[in-house]
Amino acid sequence: MSDYLVGKFVPSWGEGIAKTITFIVTEDCNLRCKYCYILNKSSNKKMTFDVAKKQIDQFLNSDHVPEMVIVDFIGGEPLLEIELIDKICDYFKIKSFQLNKPCWWNYRFNIGTNGTMYLVDRVQKFLKKNQGKVSLGITLDGTKEKHDLMRVYEDGSGSYDVIIKGIPEYLKNHVPGTKVTFSSADLPMLYSSIIHLIDLGFTHISANVVFEDVWKEGDNLIFEEQLKMLADYIIENNLYDKIYCTLFLDSIGGYLFEDDLNVTSCGAGKMRAFGPDGYTYPCMRFKDYSLDKNPEIRIGNMVQGIYKERLRPFLVATKNDQLDDECKNCPAARGCDFCQGFNYDDSSSKTIFSHAKYICNMHKARVRANDYYFSRLFNQKGIAREEIPKQQNKTYILLSNEYVDYCGEKARVPEDIKMSYETLFDALEYSRNRFSEIFLVHDCSMDETIFLDKRFEDYTIHHIIPFMKAITMKDTFNLFSIVLKDDEVKNLNESEIFCKKIILNISQNQISNLAQYIKILFFHSDEIELNILGFDSEFDFAVYKDQIEQIAIFIKYQYEGTNSVKKLMFYLIYCIEIVMIALQVINQLL
Repeated sequence: MSDYLVGKFVPSWGEGIAKTITFIVTEDCNLRCKYCYILNKSSNKKMTFDVAKKQIDQFLNSDHVPEMVIVDFIGGEPLLEIELIDKICDYFKIKSFQLNKPCWWNYRFNIGTNGTMYLVDRVQKFLKKNQGKVSLGITLDGTKEKHDLMRVYEDGSGSYDVIIKGIPEYLKNHVPGTKVTFSSADLPMLYSSIIHLIDLGFTHISANVVFEDVWKEGDNLIFEEQLKMLADYIIENNLYDKIYCTLFLDSIGGYLFEDDLNVTSCGAGKMRAFGPDGYTYPCMRFKDYSLDKNPEIRIGNMVQGIYKERLRPFLVATKNDQLDDECKNCPAARGCDFCQGFNYDDSSSKTIFSHAKYICNMHKARVRANDYYFSRLFNQKGIAREEIPKQQNKTYILLSNEYVDYCGEKARVPEDIKMSYETLFDALEYSRNRFSEIFLVHDCSMDETIFLDKRFEDYTIHHIIPFMKAITMKDTFNLFSIVLKDDEVKNLNESEIFCKKIILNISQNQISNLAQYIKILFFHSDEIELNILGFDSEFDFAVYKDQIEQIAIFIKYQYEGTNSVKKLMFYLIYCIEIVMIALQVINQLL
């Protein structure tokens, strides 16, 4: 189990394997939530059982029926049609069994409800009948003030008091989860609302901001401040490993790479949404009741099946096609997801190959707040972020001209000049979310008391420090690398220091002792990097090869029968032949 849950996605059944088929059983709803994207609710558009049966028949008789299926029911408010849902579920179970499909038992029924009908007898009867096979999600938006501001009945009255009556029963019988949505008007209530949900007993909180053009100047700053307050509350009350809250995710922030650009933001087209009228949609967001500007997009019907030529754009669309250069080169782009249905409706080209940017500043604020949360989690609890955003570059901040030797180059100036506080924090802010790590490089003369400044807790800093300094500062830093000279290895062996990484500076006339040194360093670090200093034409390759063979045998012995291997880096400058010797010998033995 991870050391933290706040920062992970809320787990879902069959994640990455199960295929979802969605039944829009009604376009009607008993609420009129102010931020709802279903703009054209209709009380006379309901699915019939005959339409549902034909859709199931078509799905189960297709060539590619998955082993795991999620049968999803939405509206409007789906529980308005609970009797129909019950019939559809029975028919799916019977038909998949008759056809001997693998999903006859590997299925889940998923219902997202506003919670106003949860305690209704016919709903409870259905839930008991399908106990263990139903995932029911209730939407409680937070405090009564926040919830009733947005989630109202047709007459404008709030729904909180009705929903809250069923919450104790719901929390006893279901995964205690809820989905929360924020828009401009209720953004200042984010902190209090999430805490209220936690106090009620919700442990799986999925939350997001709306994609639409509702955001005002300064909303991003409110969002960031609310998230930072929430981060402090979660850490101070030791909730980081007890709940999920998707406002914090360890995978967001940083530049997009090739793998990110080769996919798109959601599963539109890969899922199926069946409408009350018998047509099939790439997602319910492409049906007319969710659209404001553009016509709906159908990809099939219950008689003819899927129109492959209409499905094709959804299967080939990637972020590389859908994003412009600004988004592709944004330093906070990872995790800036979008709804393809909304993008289509907002597009003047009437295609999915465009991208609405209304949440740009909101996402960047979230990335900054996430960085704050994970930095605090690390500095206060010693828990490191697992999914550090991938970056191409690193920032090396030299606190002094007399910086420690961490590579084969030596650069010295006559005068020892130290970096000012103002420049230091400017550099840290510049690096935040742009680069994979922030390396703080300093020499033996640096006064370590500067790192007692509380402002450093807002950053996850990787320190590269000389060994003699590490002895006195090992309790000051959580994340650091030691630079060790070959004549200091004996002293390391007598110390209790263990660090993430050791950089060994070894002179070429000491290369015959390399294996001996590595055997000592091996038990003091997770990663070893080697610099050969003073390398020239007199370098003895035969001795080096012998040392590498000894090291390879040692490593093989240490990990025989295990699946874990430490990282041993031979960072050998100037000579590719050295690298090839090392790789060849290690590959032969390991």
